[in-house]
Amino acid sequence: MESPEIGYDRVKSAILQLAQMKYDCCTYSDIPQKTELLKKQLSDKKQQNALDIELLNKCAEYITVSHNATIGLELINGVKLNNITERSREIESYDDTCD
Repeated sequence: MESPEIGYDRVKSAILQLAQMKYDCCTYSDIPQKTELLKKQLSDKKQQNALDIELLNKCAEYITVSHNATIGLELINGVKLNNITERSREIESYDDTCD
């Protein structure tokens, strides 16, 4: 810093590198808090045969449904659940050739 020949970009780069090193040591995860929230939301719920949209909105980050009958659910704490159902091979085959 005492040398007048050091350029602005070089000093800026060194300062940003030092800041990055300091922040790389810091970690924060809200997963434990979200897990506790999920436990609280689900603790008094009994198994239901109907879909509770309000509960789903509170607990799920997103839901995926694929064409091969796979359903995936990611909870707000990052836990991923998958339900894979075997599809029957007894689906009628069809002739896709043109006559």
